[in-house]
Amino acid sequence: MALRKRMLAAIPVEPCPDCADTQGKLLIMQACQKDVENVRLLIATFYDADKHSPVLRIYCSEDSHVTYRYDRKRWSNAKLCSQYSNQTGCYYYGRYAEVRRVSFIADATSASAGPKFFHDSSAEDTLEAIERFQEEVEARRADERACRDKELTRQIMSRFPSPPDVEQAILEGPMKASRYLFFRSKRVKDGCTGKQVRRYYGYCTHCKQEHLLSEKPQHKSGGRCPGCGSEVTMMARGIQRSFLADRCEYMVFSKDQEGNVYLHHLHVVRDYAGIPEQVQTRIQEVSRYYFTGMHAYKFTRRYNAYQQPNPAEKWEKNVRCSEPSDANGLLKYTIHPIPWGFFDDTCLSNARLGEYLQSTAGSSEASVYYRIHAERQNPIQYLNFYLKHPNIENLITAELMHLVLDILKKPGDFRKIRLDKARPRDILGLSQPEVRMAAKYKMSFQDINMYKRCKEILHAIDAEDLSIILEFSKALPGRLDDMIAAERLRKDLTYCKRQKHRGEYPSYVILYCQWEDYHRECRQLGYDLSDEYYHYPPDLQKAHRRTMEQVAEKERQKLEKQQQEELPKWAALYHELEGLCYSDGQLLIRPVASRAELVEEGTKLHHCVASYGNRVVEGKTWIFFIRKVEDPDSPYYTLNLSPECELIQCHGYGNDADQPEKIRPQFIRDFEKKWLEKVVKPWKKRRDKEKAEICIQIPAA
Repeated sequence: MALRKRMLAAIPVEPCPDCADTQGKLLIMQACQKDVENVRLLIATFYDADKHSPVLRIYCSEDSHVTYRYDRKRWSNAKLCSQYSNQTGCYYYGRYAEVRRVSFIADATSASAGPKFFHDSSAEDTLEAIERFQEEVEARRADERACRDKELTRQIMSRFPSPPDVEQAILEGPMKASRYLFFRSKRVKDGCTGKQVRRYYGYCTHCKQEHLLSEKPQHKSGGRCPGCGSEVTMMARGIQRSFLADRCEYMVFSKDQEGNVYLHHLHVVRDYAGIPEQVQTRIQEVSRYYFTGMHAYKFTRRYNAYQQPNPAEKWEKNVRCSEPSDANGLLKYTIHPIPWGFFDDTCLSNARLGEYLQSTAGSSEASVYYRIHAERQNPIQYLNFYLKHPNIENLITAELMHLVLDILKKPGDFRKIRLDKARPRDILGLSQPEVRMAAKYKMSFQDINMYKRCKEILHAIDAEDLSIILEFSKALPGRLDDMIAAERLRKDLTYCKRQKHRGEYPSYVILYCQWEDYHRECRQLGYDLSDEYYHYPPDLQKAHRRTMEQVAEKERQKLEKQQQEELPKWAALYHELEGLCYSDGQLLIRPVASRAELVEEGTKLHHCVASYGNRVVEGKTWIFFIRKVEDPDSPYYTLNLSPECELIQCHGYGNDADQPEKIRPQFIRDFEKKWLEKVVKPWKKRRDKEKAEICIQIPAA
């Protein structure tokens, strides 16, 4: 019998047993037998070895099993073990691990409970017994499901209509662009002059006739067929075209007198790789859909090992009725023209597929060809959902198509609404004016839920309040939660409206972001935000400018203090590197003398040398300034040298953005080379020699 989850949920969870040897274990398992409502059960409970809290529970009866995962808060029919990397693995705790290594059986009673319950003397312990039992149950269920699906497929396919002849409709519709005129040249005798002249002839794949062309055509250019007048693409016969093939996915609806709807999914190919005169339209039916009552089924072709349709069993039932898609999920397909009233007196009579296609494909008529993108527009998914929840059509009637698309995109969202109700206001839990408002402002489920929460607090919401709520719900959803949690929603909304009228703000989001910046600056300055004067300043823009100036002044004073404290370090560094000063008469180079010089250099040359200040003070890198002799105070080039006297980089204005290919001029590179050879290398040798002399070990007395 099927295990009832409500009955199982009432069974209390026993505390984790005290186990001594759990070192290196992830889970502790305890198993026992119980009789619940005349059902004999084996219950295996797994606990976290560190926290001693339950992780999952497996309930087994004589013919069924079910699992409850505490970490995911849901029931599951998942197997205890699964094959992973050719070894038995278990996905319990966010990782795959070998069951024998991570599962510690609490005691001998738990170890023998499984073999006794299943009368399996060959099983070593409860884990192995449960694993075998689950495999047997899954295999039996799979066989039963396969038999049911095979019989259902046989019954439905016996009355499934044959695919209609839609070749002409396809060629005139989605394959209209697949018309080519393959041209060739030929020397013929002119009837007037008698001379040999070159003439061009083209074969049209639409009218299947060869015509004399009035002028020389151009390969892959557009034109018209001289015979049928259709628009064609000119193609030269002599050019290789192995991959020239046009494809189309075409879907055709049909119905029977009982109100069942059938759908043929056709794959259409026109391959022009061979002889143009032999091109045919190949139409293959790749899948079928059947809509009846409250069910939708999908059937696909069975293929053998050679990827050919199996003649014995042509069709098999899919587990899910899903959209057709290619390997990348980007398949585009076309729906055959559907006249108004086509679904009358069928199970899809109120599905409003025409309105759905009109909204998603942007067409004004239902009797046109619809180009559908599988990721955004899902007509089959919509029909499948409609059969289970027919009231979804009422959302379309109320101009809430955006909510329908959200439901199809995230099926879990429909649990938040009442699709068992008929009227849109009952479905969404809103009043009729609020439903019209949701349609007007395209409110999502997130917006509607936030609106309901705010309405419980505010009781009355005007148009301006609504605009703030919608803006925050889309851009800053967490801010409204903070306002509600702090019980200041009405005050904050009123303040935002007042400041929006006082100042020039393009949106409420920008206003609130500026307000947050002001609060952050107030905290930096030590203001008490519990005081409403500081929390709600009368003029936000003025208050924000004032705090920005105060914070900037505070940072400036902090920087000046830091520079004063660092002056000895900068002076010592300059004295150490003073020996590397050099001039060739046109350019000079010297080390940086202070952090202020570094900031000024970066500001005027528009590069990031100012961010090197801490590294320079710590002695991790050296910065030198290259200046013109005639103007030694104006920044020109900045050079970065490592403590090992290796050149790292040298850049001018905007990292040489004004130079060709962003490369510094040759005379700068020549100056660097002379400086490194004449000054840096001798200086490095003297420094290394002095260090070596200092490090000579003095013999002990």
